Amino acid sequence: MADQDILKIRVENVDEKQVPELIQSQLTVMSELKKEIERASNKAFEAKEAVINEVDAGSLSKKAAIESLQSATLDLANAQESAMNAQKLQFDYQQKLADITKFLFRLGLTNIAMNRVVVEELEYKLRNASQEEIDELARAEIENLLKRLKMQQDIDQKQTELTKLLKEQADINDSQIEEIKEQAAKDEEHDKRIDELYSIIAKQDQVIEKILLEMDEMRKDMFKMDESLRNLRGE
Repeated sequence: MADQDILKIRVENVDEKQVPELIQSQLTVMSELKKEIERASNKAFEAKEAVINEVDAGSLSKKAAIESLQSATLDLANAQESAMNAQKLQFDYQQKLADITKFLFRLGLTNIAMNRVVVEELEYKLRNASQEEIDELARAEIENLLKRLKMQQDIDQKQTELTKLLKEQADINDSQIEEIKEQAAKDEEHDKRIDELYSIIAKQDQVIEKILLEMDEMRKDMFKMDESLRNLRGE
C-alpha cells in the first residue's frame, strides 16, 4: 500500500495500523516531487544566466558575436522549456497535495478511532518533519486538515452524547409512564405526575435542540473552511 497511488486506495480497506506508513509514503512522494521542482527551476535559472552571458558580446568579433547569438538562442529555448517544466511540476505538486488531504479527510470520517489515529499521526509529522519534508504550503494544508478533522471529532462526540441522551430519555419515559399508569388506578395524583413527566421531557427536548444547533454550526464552519480552501487554490 505504501507505493500505491492515493487515488486508487479505498478508505474502507485501510487499517488503523497502516496509517503511519501510508502518511509517510505520501509525504515522501511530495518531498521527491518538490525536489524535481527545485531542479527544474535551477535549470531554468542557469539557462537564463547563460543567455545573458552569451548576449553580452559587445567586445567580440563579428563571427564570434554571431556564434554567441546562436548559442544564446539555444540557451533561451532551454530556459523556456525548463521554466515550463517547473510550472507543470508545481501544478502536479499542488494537485497531489490536494488529493492527499482529501483522502486523509475521507479516511478520518470512517469512524472515531480512525479519525484519532490520522490526527495523532499528522500532528506528530508536523512536530518532527523538516522544511524539506513538509514545505510551507503542505504544512498549511495539513494544519487546515487537522482543524477539519478535530471539528469532525466534536460532531461525533455530540452525536454520541445525543444518542445516549435519547436512550436515557426513552428509558425514563417508559419507566415513568408505567408508574403513572399504575398509580392512576390507585389515586388522583396521576395528573400531577403526568405534568412533571411532560416538564422533564420538555427540558430534555431543549437540551437536544441545543446540541443539534451546535452540530449545525460546526457543519457550517467546515463548509466555510472548505470554500476558503478552494478559493485559495483557485478552484
